[in-house]
Amino acid sequence: MLEIKEQGHYEVKKVYPNGGKDLKWVVDIPGRKYQAAHDEKENIKVYIPYTQAEINKIALTEELETLKEWFDVYYTQHEQKYRRLISLGKMCDDGTNPSVTLNNLYIEAETKRARINQLESLIA
Repeated sequence: MLEIKEQGHYEVKKVYPNGGKDLKWVVDIPGRKYQAAHDEKENIKVYIPYTQAEINKIALTEELETLKEWFDVYYTQHEQKYRRLISLGKMCDDGTNPSVTLNNLYIEAETKRARINQLESLIA
């Protein structure tokens, strides 16, 4: 932004008998100091009215993403962990048999995979 010098004029406040005057500076255009160019950003929140069908689809999509993330993270890590424990002949930290725990993981994965298939058919 360019610098703008203050502009104004003097007004006479009081005139004395000997010809003297008291003056007052009156600003017509206020000054502005130089400011380097910069980008200004605003966070503007926009209300988007969704239909109930769109809201349901968004909810189903979020559930689908959560289930896929479960497979990518939790299932992969725990399956490897239980297989390693079985190959080493050790028990889980909580004292359970890793074969039983792995079997339970497979059952949970089958349930979640069925839900993923169901959600994908609903969303498409």
